[in-house]
Parts: sequence; structure tokens; C-alpha cells
Amino acid sequence: MTSLKRRLIIHYTLIVFVAVLVLEFLFGYSIKAYHFSSTEQALRERVLLAANSHENCLEGVDLQEGVQLLLERIDTSNTILVEVFNLKGEVLARTSEPLPRRVEGEPDLQAALRGEVGVWRGQNYVTSERIQSVCVPLYVSGQLAAVLRYVISLDPTHQLINTLLFYSTIIGVAIVASTPGVFLPLVRNALAPLAMLSTTAEQLVKSEYSARLVKPSEVEFSKVATVYNTMFDQIDRTEQVQNEFISSISHELRTPLTAIKGWGETLSSGGLEDKEEIALGLEIICKEAERMIGLVEDLLDFSHLQAGRISLSLEKVSINHLVGEIHDLLSVKAAKKSVTLAMELGGLPEIEGDSNRLKQVLLNLLDNSLKFTPMGGSITIRTHRFGETIEVDVIDSGPGI
Repeated sequence: MTSLKRRLIIHYTLIVFVAVLVLEFLFGYSIKAYHFSSTEQALRERVLLAANSHENCLEGVDLQEGVQLLLERIDTSNTILVEVFNLKGEVLARTSEPLPRRVEGEPDLQAALRGEVGVWRGQNYVTSERIQSVCVPLYVSGQLAAVLRYVISLDPTHQLINTLLFYSTIIGVAIVASTPGVFLPLVRNALAPLAMLSTTAEQLVKSEYSARLVKPSEVEFSKVATVYNTMFDQIDRTEQVQNEFISSISHELRTPLTAIKGWGETLSSGGLEDKEEIALGLEIICKEAERMIGLVEDLLDFSHLQAGRISLSLEKVSINHLVGEIHDLLSVKAAKKSVTLAMELGGLPEIEGDSNRLKQVLLNLLDNSLKFTPMGGSITIRTHRFGETIEVDVIDSGPGI
């Protein structure tokens, strides 16, 4: 499985690689355009300057003689070929050996014969040399008389461009190669809060619910830390409630089990001959067994509630009827404690609910009230309605909850 750190480094490297590739392309295109346009502009300015400065050499003399005089006055270097053409496109003179024909029709020469400045850049199809040429018209007494052309080799320019591209490629490769080393500390720093989350989660697996996350400065991780801490608080509270519930259930189960065991041993020993005493023992065993069943059902309800699987059987229920049933169930127990158990029932409509669950809640509440109400006290069950709400009050003379 690939780690997140490695994936991020790979992604960053790919991004840098694509960026360098685009920059290399733009750089190559820019330097080619710059050097070619600079060469063309310099050649254009030079041929125009020569034409304007020495065009008068053609006046008052034979065209061939004027062309020779023109070439003698033009200051040229060995890198530039100078050619002069007549109006038929025939070469009248040149400063060096003739070049093979470059392209059919020679568009730069044709443009100059139309009175325009002709420009052409391409490759000599015989020597494979890359060249740049500029042609300008020559006028005598306002009439087009000849064409002057400057030709220069572009091979040195291409060599310079290739050298620049070579060094820029080396720089680009170095940048891409150094990307993992540059971004590794940044990725580690960015993933540090995630490592802290992982460590805290491992503590949670080990039931160390007291672990908490220190909120990092990053907003996103700070929100995650808040959610984690809230989750730990809830788990911690649930763990405490569960432990308290198990402790309470254990205590509650111990009492009926002790009674059942005691009466069971007494009855099995055969030491009792009084039928009333035997009946009392059996009655206590049955009651304590029912109490244990109730405790087990409470435990199952708690388990279902924790798992979110508790279900309700909804039906039409009369709250007053449920209160009456509970009153009848607890009236004997209340009489034994000399506790007065009274009801004040208001006019209530039927509601939709689970009668067993409602009865369980009300029975637990009243049983708790009866348990802590002293002898000679009183308990009043009152039902009444507030708008859309039904309220059941248990009023006793005990210490309260």
C-alpha cells in the first residue's frame, strides 16, 4: 500500500515536471522567435541602409557598371552574401560564389520586383544550410531598376539556440530531480497533524479514552481534532455509563440471587414443616426470579439502545388507563408501607405510543418513588394536558430525586 506521503511527493513532482515542460516549451519558442526576428530585423535595416546610401551609384551609368560600383561601396562581412538582380530576376553581380536555387520562384525576390521588401527564411535544399534573406528594390529616377538582396546563414543562430535549450533542459532536469527533496519537509510538516490523529486513534483502540488531540493551527485539521475530541468524550461518557450500569445490575442481581439461593437451600434441606412458611419461601423465590427477569430485560433494552436497535410497537394508548394499571400493581406494596397512593387524572385523549415502554417508564418512576417514600407518606400521580403536550407528575413526600 502506497503511503500518503509518497503519493503527495509523486503528485508534486509530476506537477513540477509538467510546469517545467511547459516553461521549456515557452522558453524555446520565445528564444527562437527573438533570435530569428532580431536577425531578420538587423538584416532588413542593413540592406535598407545600403540601398538608401548607395542607390545613386546606378544613376547616369550603365546598369552593369553601376551594380559593380554599388558592390564596391557596400560594407559587407564574410557572413553575408550580397546579390543584385535585374528586373528579369537574373543575377547581375554577387559578392561570393552563387548559392544553389533555394525555392521555386524565390518569394523574397518576387516581392522586391513588385516594389516591396521581400523576406524569406528557410533551408537550402542542396547544402541543408538554414538561411535568411531580405530583398529591397533599387530605384533610378523614381523607376524600379534592380533588386538588392542580403543573405545570411542561420546555422550559428541555431547553434546558439540549441546551446541555450541544452542548458535550460539541464536546469529543468535539476529542478525536477530536486523536487522530492524540497517538498519532503513540507509534506512531513503538513502531515504531522494526521500522524497525531493516527497516534490518538491507536490509543482509542487500546481503550485509552482519556487521550485528546491538541488542535493544530490548520483550520481543516482543527475541525477534525474537534470531532475526534467530541467522539472521545462521548465514548468516555458511554464507557462510564456502561460501567455504572453493569455495576448497578450486578448489585441488583446479587440481592435476588442471594434470596433464591437461601430459600432454595432451606427448602431442599427439608427442615421446614410449616406449609405457610414453605409457601412463603416459594413465593419469594418466584418474585425474585421475576425481578431477575426484569433486570435481564432492562439489560437487553440498554444493549439495544446502545446499538440503536430498540424498536417501538406503536398503537393507540390511554395514559390514564396505564396510570390506573400501575396504581393497582403498586397499591398492595404501598399499603404494606402505609403509604397513601392517590391519582388525579385529567381529561386526556388517546395518544400513539408503545404501551409496554410507557408502562415500563412509569412503573420504574413510581416504584422508585415508593422505595424512597418513608412509612406514612403519600404519593400522588397527576395527569393533565398542556396544549399538544401530556404531562404525568409524580408527587411524593420523600427526599426527591
